[in-house]
Amino acid sequence: MLIYNFVSQIDGPTWAEYRNIFINFNKTYPLNNAIYLPIIIFLRHKTLYKICLWLGHFLPALFVDFANILLNHKPRYQQ
Repeated sequence: MLIYNFVSQIDGPTWAEYRNIFINFNKTYPLNNAIYLPIIIFLRHKTLYKICLWLGHFLPALFVDFANILLNHKPRYQQ
């Protein structure tokens, strides 16, 4: 089996450059129907990522669905 390792001769983008491109893209092309603005966070640990995922994604979705149920609307989150 042949294994090739390709390394560019020039330096590639850094994580800070990725973050800046993401922020500028969101300013240039804003989302019309977003509940909150997209953010970018770099995490090194999977456990911390899962905590942030629950706090920033699943928990607000469950809260909104619970509020919709109280208001006799159809929940948006379906499993």
